[in-house]
Amino acid sequence: MENQGGNSNAFSHWERRIFGNEVMTASQTLNPVFSAITMALLKDTGWYDVDYKYADKFFYGKGEGCGFLTDSCFNY
Repeated sequence: MENQGGNSNAFSHWERRIFGNEVMTASQTLNPVFSAITMALLKDTGWYDVDYKYADKFFYGKGEGCGFLTDSCFNY
């Protein structure tokens, strides 16, 4: 979860450094995607039923290895 941005962003959006162009990050991006991860979150709330066939392919960070999640963003 996003850990910066104050009350409007922190802990209510995906972490931008990790989720890049996912629609549930706290800022707009080019070519946003609505991933199966977000669909699963919405389904888990119990408020929504989702159809995963409409999920966009999510490739941000693919092939970057574990350091992508743990190292400084300045390394990428």
